[in-house]
Amino acid sequence: MSFRPTGSATLQGEAKGSSKEPDLSYYFGEDRRQRETPDLAIEVVFTSGTINKLEYYRRFNVAEVWFWEDGVFSIYQLNSEGYDRVSRSMLLPDLDLELLGRCLQMSEEKEALKLFRDAVRAG
Repeated sequence: MSFRPTGSATLQGEAKGSSKEPDLSYYFGEDRRQRETPDLAIEVVFTSGTINKLEYYRRFNVAEVWFWEDGVFSIYQLNSEGYDRVSRSMLLPDLDLELLGRCLQMSEEKEALKLFRDAVRAG
């Protein structure tokens, strides 16, 4: 699946009554250039208030929001009534989030990349 990172691009909209800047965001699929809103937003949490941020993302119809807090990912998927917390990403269903979390916490970047790459190749 093709994707494009947008970094911490600000989501803005006067009609939506807010703006929001995720720590990271991504577009997935071939039609990504035709959309203003990313498919995935990732928030790195240092303080409380994660769930409150979901309302901002709902206004922009961000399909999936991940919160990274204390070495653990929490995943929320948008539905017609808001966000539901889920155990697996619909955008990246085969991604081992526990492994990704462990790798992100490793102090040696090359070692983390090797561990993650080897695990992906092993399937």
